[in-house]
Amino acid sequence: MAYSFNGIGTEYWGKRDIAPDGSYTVTKFFCLLFPVIPLGSYRVREIGEKQIYLGGTNQRYEIIEKVNLNWIQIVKVYSLYPIALGVLYLAAKWWR
Repeated sequence: MAYSFNGIGTEYWGKRDIAPDGSYTVTKFFCLLFPVIPLGSYRVREIGEKQIYLGGTNQRYEIIEKVNLNWIQIVKVYSLYPIALGVLYLAAKWWR
């Protein structure tokens, strides 16, 4: 299970290799506002909505199996960093 509070903790990222039964591959990351360290990839099925409460989140997945790290997914997640940093830079510039 993944859990984060105020952006710090673990979260599942990505959605690859979607199967006919609705399951797909996600990668669990340790996050400090952004995904930092990939902890593992899993084939999962959603069993409920993502719960958000008091700054924390709890993603609801049924883990079907642990799979090898999905490096394509990891590279795609990390490729979002320049976009996120650009948005943060523009937001900081706008607030001046």
